[in-house]
Amino acid sequence: MYKPLISVIMSVYNTPIEYLRSSVESILNQTYRDFEFLIADDASDNVNVAEIIKSYHDDRILFIQNKKNKGLTDNLNYMLEQSRGKYIARMDADDISLPERLEKQFNYMENHPNVHVLGCFVKADSGVHKFGGNMSRQMRKAKMLFYNAGICHPSAMMRKAFLLEHDLSYDAACKKAQDYDLWTRCMEWTDLMAYPEELLYYREHEGQITRMDQGNADSQKMYARMIRKRFLKKMDVCLSDAEEEAFFKIGEKDYSYSIDKFDTIFKVLLDRNRETRIYSQVSLKNELCLYRIQRMMSMRDLRVKDIRMYSWVFSPMFLASIIIRCLLCTKSYNKLRIELKK
Repeated sequence: MYKPLISVIMSVYNTPIEYLRSSVESILNQTYRDFEFLIADDASDNVNVAEIIKSYHDDRILFIQNKKNKGLTDNLNYMLEQSRGKYIARMDADDISLPERLEKQFNYMENHPNVHVLGCFVKADSGVHKFGGNMSRQMRKAKMLFYNAGICHPSAMMRKAFLLEHDLSYDAACKKAQDYDLWTRCMEWTDLMAYPEELLYYREHEGQITRMDQGNADSQKMYARMIRKRFLKKMDVCLSDAEEEAFFKIGEKDYSYSIDKFDTIFKVLLDRNRETRIYSQVSLKNELCLYRIQRMMSMRDLRVKDIRMYSWVFSPMFLASIIIRCLLCTKSYNKLRIELKK
């Protein structure tokens, strides 16, 4: 049986019709043609969703219509199982893939067999989102302890053989923040790379999960915290409830926690990591010092003892990391780094 080289997987639930049409058509109109397009309608309330998808008479579309809502995680795992392609490309029903997205990502991965997960830069309503750029695995891993510093989920292209080899799929326990969890597990075996061109238009609107979840107990923020709590457990870090809350707020850039709590977390994380060696000690210390500087500038709460405790910020290592962070924001640096990934 013929197997396409790329399987594009997209889950749909009550997506506005005008967004859905442009999203579907952006895939069907790709310059690269050898793909299958798995679309799962997760029991949308709007019957027009299924009608719109069925109206596209394209043999590459494999339409899955759920009788009851299963949630994004289950839908993605089912489509992963059903996919036949060498590569899995993610797509969201409210975003737009630029015409050459699949072609450029496919060609890059064919020419770089050691790259297993590839995203891209992303255009967004509020500007260009680079989603972490291309950095060392140790730097990205340290960032992931505090927030999702992975690639943009709907921009991802992954090798299916890599996922199967390491038994990687979306964690059923993560109803949201699925990509955050998956990227952290992928990084045990590979780097996350981003093609240094804007190949996806990322919509920002009121109907998005991240916006709808504000104040919701079953929110993306809650699941992201659950993932970070796993990191602490892996490091064998024990924090009080107040300290744990402060730890969560560090990556969320919520400065309402006590600076004394930050000092405790700073010391505990570095001490435990010195034992477990899960993260690069330099990368972890850089992240923590950077958060302390950001808080200091935002809250203007510099204390005399900070000069001694955070003297690391005056070290050549930290200053070099700041320069690298600035370079991560430039296209030329990202292009150079991704070309060197051979």
